[in-house]
Amino acid sequence: MNLRRLIFVDSRDPSALCKRFSLSADGKLLAASFASGDVLVWRLSDGLLVQRLHHQGHTEPVYSLAFSPDNHSLVSGSEDTTAIVWDIRHGRALLRLEGHCGTVGRVAYAPYGAFIATASDSDESVKIWDATTGACLHSFDIKGRPHQVAFSPNGSHVYIDGNNCCSIYETQTYTYIAELRHRDEKYCESSVSRQGDRIVTASLKDQVKIWSAETGEQLLTIDHPRKLSYPAMLSPDGSEVVAACDKDKTAAVFDSWTGQLRRVYPLSRASYHASYSPHGDYVAFGDGAGVLYVHDAKSGRLHHQGHAKPISSLAFSPDDRSLASGAEDGTVVIWDIRHGRALLRLEGHRGTVKRIVYAPHGALIATGSDYDHSVKIWDASTGTCLHRIGLARDLCQVAFSPNSSHLYIDQIGTCWIYETQTYTCIAELGPLTPGYHQLSVSRQGDRIVTTSRDGQVKIWSAVTGEELLTIDYPKGLWDPAILSPDGSEVLAACAPDGTAVTFDSWTGQLRRVYELPRVSNHVSYSLDGDCVAMEDIPGDLHVRDAKSGAFLAKFKALSRDAGFNDEPLFLLGNQNFMVHFSDGLSLLHNIQDMLRLR
Repeated sequence: MNLRRLIFVDSRDPSALCKRFSLSADGKLLAASFASGDVLVWRLSDGLLVQRLHHQGHTEPVYSLAFSPDNHSLVSGSEDTTAIVWDIRHGRALLRLEGHCGTVGRVAYAPYGAFIATASDSDESVKIWDATTGACLHSFDIKGRPHQVAFSPNGSHVYIDGNNCCSIYETQTYTYIAELRHRDEKYCESSVSRQGDRIVTASLKDQVKIWSAETGEQLLTIDHPRKLSYPAMLSPDGSEVVAACDKDKTAAVFDSWTGQLRRVYPLSRASYHASYSPHGDYVAFGDGAGVLYVHDAKSGRLHHQGHAKPISSLAFSPDDRSLASGAEDGTVVIWDIRHGRALLRLEGHRGTVKRIVYAPHGALIATGSDYDHSVKIWDASTGTCLHRIGLARDLCQVAFSPNSSHLYIDQIGTCWIYETQTYTCIAELGPLTPGYHQLSVSRQGDRIVTTSRDGQVKIWSAVTGEELLTIDYPKGLWDPAILSPDGSEVLAACAPDGTAVTFDSWTGQLRRVYELPRVSNHVSYSLDGDCVAMEDIPGDLHVRDAKSGAFLAKFKALSRDAGFNDEPLFLLGNQNFMVHFSDGLSLLHNIQDMLRLR
């Protein structure tokens, strides 16, 4: 199964939340609305924004979207009480549907594209429109909030979820046919089979019922000891029905004709969404934390699962083909960058994975967690945990030597050197001033640079742990500090005046000072050492010439969340540049493309 991940945001307001999205029938386009009245349309094959629909458009945010069956038009419903039919190709408004007295929260096309249905909670009505002329053909008074509207596959019936039930109407004369209701339930959801012959309904904590879509006759009631809930839907071939079971955090599948239990899918949380793939090979579940679970619909095997909690650490593989992400749920996921799919899932930590690092040869991955006070070494190909190193203090940093023969673990107040063949502890860097330290290893693998709260930078032998140099600075030095690619100089932050300074790494002599608007929170040299990137506390990235200190580029952060813990994570690979924000958004760029566009 090939899973790919693309990120879609409104570039004019990148922090805005998505209010509604819709996929075209052919699967080639994605439409979405955010904080404004604009509707954005992307091409899914490469993520290119192909249209921003706004001219003579909505004056308030858009809350509903639907593509026409031929994928040429799009209808959008808005808080401004109108629905607009758009010509996607030319980006112009074709029709404006006016008549509701409040937000148009639901829109739907009939399968042949002749009708459009719109629904509004404010006036408790559903309206049917001629999709060619925009004429209102009929209005249904629901006497309740219509939270779903759908047409039958042949367009002969319309189904309206509202007033604690599902109502069926005939679309030629708009005659009321039947009402599908669960006993003593205030809310239920419905889903129509692809064959158009049956409807499945589910309430919050009750049964699943299957009805005739033509007559409204109840055909089957499915009970389960743990009680079933929405979402519930029929498989593409109509042979089975899947429903959520919130109490034990599972989803259950039943034979849709007999009600016999077929299989159970274990989930980490209650499911909010469920969907089958077009041919019924896979079934996907989404929970309230944004985690997606994809199972084989026949065997029940889990194909893909992301993190259940926010991401806390990132690391590129040496060949830039994979990315490792650690999260607060104690897991590490290895991602195929090109195809966007999860390759491995490393489980073993009992809390937040604070640090991840690849060995330079790419065969090993080291992860560290303060929660269980451990560093774990993993086989990068199989995901097998090879060794666990217990920590006496909180973890600051973990790193491999350039030849992957040594592992350096920086704890508060101490730094240990381990040999990676037998995991023997070789040396301890010290004595160090009590407090918080960070380390960085030279690319030659011969030296380590550390910073501490006493304002000093120290350089050590990476093989024996011997202290080689102590650098003092009148204003005090702070983390981060790193050695240049050729090892000739060391760069460190100076928190009191918001600068970054470089010194000769052998003599400690001051070389240059980089003036920054704010305190530097992350520093990195380019591979050739020609430029240096420095991230400040708000999350802006400043790129300077490493020799002259001249300005080269500035990349503004897309997020301005307050507080140190909400700052974006910057990560530089050999060719790629990753930024991950506290709201879960991750953006991947090519470094050369970014410099060309500066």
